[in-house]
Amino acid sequence: MAVVEREAEKMEEAVDPMAGIEAPTARAPAPPTAANLGRLKGAPSFLGDAQELEQLQAAGRELQELATSGKRLTHAALQRMHAADLEGARAHLQEVAALRPIREVMGEALWLDPGRRLKLCEGNQVAWFIESHLCCLSLMSFFERGVLSPEVPESCRIGIDDRDDEWYLLGILDAVRELERYAVNRGQALDLDSIRLCLEAVQCLQQALQQFDFRNSELRRRFDGVKYAVRKFEHLAYEVNLALQRAAATALAAAAANAAPTAAGAAGAESASDVASAAPAGTEERARAWASASASASASA
Repeated sequence: MAVVEREAEKMEEAVDPMAGIEAPTARAPAPPTAANLGRLKGAPSFLGDAQELEQLQAAGRELQELATSGKRLTHAALQRMHAADLEGARAHLQEVAALRPIREVMGEALWLDPGRRLKLCEGNQVAWFIESHLCCLSLMSFFERGVLSPEVPESCRIGIDDRDDEWYLLGILDAVRELERYAVNRGQALDLDSIRLCLEAVQCLQQALQQFDFRNSELRRRFDGVKYAVRKFEHLAYEVNLALQRAAATALAAAAANAAPTAAGAAGAESASDVASAAPAGTEERARAWASASASASASA
């Protein structure tokens, strides 16, 4: 009982945590103000803005359709190139070149405004399509001439130098990733020469891009991947070179093993002839007579 009483006293002495806090009396707020369209009297009309928005949205939809069609064709061209069908890849690239120009799809009024032109290209996957197209052209240039710097068609330009240059470099960097796939496939065939060509091309690209200060951008992040591509090509060339050396050593050992019995047989025949030539005179005749006598005895038995 004493313990219970002490606990009760402690509870009475405890300070109420809500003591000293005063809450205002709750009451209903005033009703919302009713809409008064009269306040808009004299305000400028939004009709022009609405029409401009509709124009931008329509141009954006058409640009998205163009980019989707172009991306599908460039993807097919890449697959053709990796399948050693360069003619099929060229046919797909010709289809890409036959698509409507970006300027025509966008419309002359929007094209003449650089700010809107850039926003429409960046916001409707046009930049993505241009990078893919340049990636295909770069890879085709490597297969045809051994270089990763293709000529840029007019359809891949939007007339804004900074963006045109950036998308060109991004397209080449995408082609480096496709070269990694190509080099791995050539490694399965132990094609060391092709792997070294890929390594030399990417090393040259790395040295050229090191002259720029890309700061923090998508281009900088893509450029950081080039050093890993160089390392991958070096490792792949090393592994293929070792495989070729092992194959050569195995072939040499097999040839030596095949030549050993032949040499042993030739040496045995040579030793037998030496023994025969060293035997005393009449030995050969006595041997034949003994063989003849043995044959006669066997026949009589």
